[in-house]
Amino acid sequence: MRPGPAYGPCGLGVSRKDTMKRLIRRPLALVVALGATLLAAGGIAWAAIPDSTGAINACYANSNGKLHVVDTPADCGGGESAIALGGPTIGYATSRPDLVPIGNTTTTLATLALPAGKYLVHGKLDIHTVNFENTFVACNLTITGTAGFSDASWNRIEEDGGPGHGEAIALQTPLTLTSAGGIALTCIAPESALPTQTIARYVQLDAVRLDGLVIQ
Repeated sequence: MRPGPAYGPCGLGVSRKDTMKRLIRRPLALVVALGATLLAAGGIAWAAIPDSTGAINACYANSNGKLHVVDTPADCGGGESAIALGGPTIGYATSRPDLVPIGNTTTTLATLALPAGKYLVHGKLDIHTVNFENTFVACNLTITGTAGFSDASWNRIEEDGGPGHGEAIALQTPLTLTSAGGIALTCIAPESALPTQTIARYVQLDAVRLDGLVIQ
C-alpha cells in the first residue's frame, strides 16, 4: 500500500521541506525589493545634496531657528529662510592679452556674467600712452546695464619728456546682485584726439563670491 500525500501547513500534497523553502524565500525577496527601493531613493538624495556647486541647501524657521536640509532653496516654506551650508568658494575671472585702444567714448575692456549673490570684484589694467602731452583717463567698475559705477579711478598720466609712459590702475568694489547680472570694466580718455594715442594692456577682471560678506 502506497503512502498518501503529506499534509503540510500550506495544503494537500506539500511536503514539509517545500513549505520551509517557500517560507524562507518570501522574506528574502521582500528584503531584496526593499533594499533596491532604498538604494534608489538614496541615489536621488545623493544627486541633489549637495547641489552642483557643492553647497548643502537648508531652510531655517524665522521664529525659532529650526533647521532642515532641502534639495533647493525653492523648497523652503512660508516663515522660513534659505541658507547655503558649506560648499567651495566660487570665483569668476577673465583677462585680455591684447592691446585695447581707449578713445573719447566709453570703451568696455572686460565683462563678467554673474549669478545672484555677494561678490568682491577686482579690476586691473595698465594704461599706456604715446601722446607727448598729459593724458586724462577715467576707468570704472560698472554693473552691467546701469549708468552708475561702483568704483572709479581718475588718472592724469603725466608727460615724462617722451612717448611710452603709462600707469597701473587697480579697482575694487563689493557687489550685491539680487538676480543674475554682471560687472564691466570700462575706460574713457575724453581728451584724446585719436583712439590710438591711449591703450589698455594686461586687462584683468575677477569676482569672488562670498555670500557671508557683510557690507558696512
